[in-house]
Amino acid sequence: PQKKCKNKSSDEQIKQKQQTSKRVKTSTELDDLERALDLKERDLVLKEREVKLKALQKLQV
Repeated sequence: PQKKCKNKSSDEQIKQKQQTSKRVKTSTELDDLERALDLKERDLVLKEREVKLKALQKLQV
């Protein structure tokens, strides 16, 4: 029974380590996602501007 308890505690420690590493990973992944979203939003805004400019040019011509 004592050995089982030791194994259990070591398993818990390993799980905790994995969880902390996962937390770090997810935080960096979230940062990357946020950056990607920012870039996508910028692209969309730029595209919208281009479309609006083209539409205005068509109206003027």
